[in-house]
Amino acid sequence: MKAVLFDLDGTLLPMDNDVFTRVYFKHLARSAYSWGFTDSEAFIKAIWHGVAAMVGNDGTRTNMETFCTCFEKDTGCHIPDVLEHFSYFYEHEFHQAKEATSPAPLAKDLVKAAHEAADLVLLATNPLFPMNADETRMSWIGLKAEDFDYVTTYDNSCWCKPSPAYYTELLEKFSLQPEDCIMIGNDMDEDIIAAEKAGIKSWLLNDFLINRRDVEIHCPQGSYEEALAYVKSLRKQS
Repeated sequence: MKAVLFDLDGTLLPMDNDVFTRVYFKHLARSAYSWGFTDSEAFIKAIWHGVAAMVGNDGTRTNMETFCTCFEKDTGCHIPDVLEHFSYFYEHEFHQAKEATSPAPLAKDLVKAAHEAADLVLLATNPLFPMNADETRMSWIGLKAEDFDYVTTYDNSCWCKPSPAYYTELLEKFSLQPEDCIMIGNDMDEDIIAAEKAGIKSWLLNDFLINRRDVEIHCPQGSYEEALAYVKSLRKQS
């Protein structure tokens, strides 16, 4: 085993994604009001438009560039100023959204076991956020960026899940063969099917399962405890 890839939201960080999104946007809109975005509905609409643009990115530029172009066009803002506000939010007010997540007593054990089983441990979180937003969410479960060999963010990635190209980009970056990797996640479309289309084996953590299309599950799956046992078993195979 050369690399273990982990999703973050709903995997290492337990959450109901819909609940978390509502709470996150509530706090973000409240902060943005003080930045001059007094029409919260229009602000959130512009955010979603930018997210859709990143998800549809074609690899020709980073997700950050894609988002900024879209958001600036929708709002007429001066994007450098807005990015400073976003950065402050993610390092401070964003912590309030922790209320929409659950404790993860096994998260650190999973990452530790992965390091013992593979050469690389990658945090393959959908790259819609800057690093400080990922670091804040990681801090809620006692993890930090240094616990991983690489973290995908919106400024170092040119694709998003559920595109298989998101995984291909990672494989190419680290000169990995897909059969030497395993992706562990909770989202059938983004973590399982997309990874498998890129040739990467997958393991479904089903405590916070997302299966929008109710597709049949063929890959190995289980709880947090079973995920930990599985990752430990990789060490025995290596």
